[in-house]
Amino acid sequence: MELNRNFYRLHAKKIENMSEEPEQTEEFLQPKPEDHMNFIEYVEKTMETFEEKPFCDADALVFSWLSYIDFPENCIPDDAVRLGDLYKAELFEQMFRTAVAYDETKALFCAAAASPRFRDTGVSHYVSRLDPETLKQFSAVNFHISEKLRFVAFRGTDKFIVGWKEDLCLALADPVESQKSSVRYLTRCASGFDGEIITGGHSKGGNLAIFSSALCDESIKNKITKIYSFDGPGVDDEVNEELIDQIYDKVIKFVPHSSLIG
Repeated sequence: MELNRNFYRLHAKKIENMSEEPEQTEEFLQPKPEDHMNFIEYVEKTMETFEEKPFCDADALVFSWLSYIDFPENCIPDDAVRLGDLYKAELFEQMFRTAVAYDETKALFCAAAASPRFRDTGVSHYVSRLDPETLKQFSAVNFHISEKLRFVAFRGTDKFIVGWKEDLCLALADPVESQKSSVRYLTRCASGFDGEIITGGHSKGGNLAIFSSALCDESIKNKITKIYSFDGPGVDDEVNEELIDQIYDKVIKFVPHSSLIG
């Protein structure tokens, strides 16, 4: 899966609340130059902290993509570790060994670790599980934006063939193993947290964000304010249409202009 620095520009088509795509007007087709930046440039140029500038859609994309990093599990316990401190540990060979778009993912991490907006973000609850027998490829991580706000990021399909096989199963039937894991993961992370939760992910990660947010307990669902899916496949309504309807208004989907999936 080859991507370049221009893969996710901030003027990707936005579909709020899972509604139909808007008509493409001339203004829509030709975004303003100042809006025409990719997410690495956004991190490099945004100097405001989250206290100075509230969380926005671009931040959701950044955190969703950072989930492709192989964070060292022995360094990421339930207590958060700062992004800036992870950079200082210089575990780059381990952290990017399976990263989608290696150069871009590493560049994004380095920019975030130096950014006044992202460097103090805490990282916790990192998990990565690969099981060829059950065709499960699952990884997720928590980003502590503040004491009262967390972003739960689910990884999309990585370089392992197991993940691609699971994607085929996802297209045929729900739920797959990673979807089941996503519900358990969100439940574990959110149970002891009384603040606001935002979930999100890219590709399959977006699907997992929607699925887990829909099927978690009501007490956890009430903490979730937004659910981001960046070019993620939809969730089969037959899984539980009533539960999907409960989170319908919280879902924000983005689809790149070249998307064939989302």
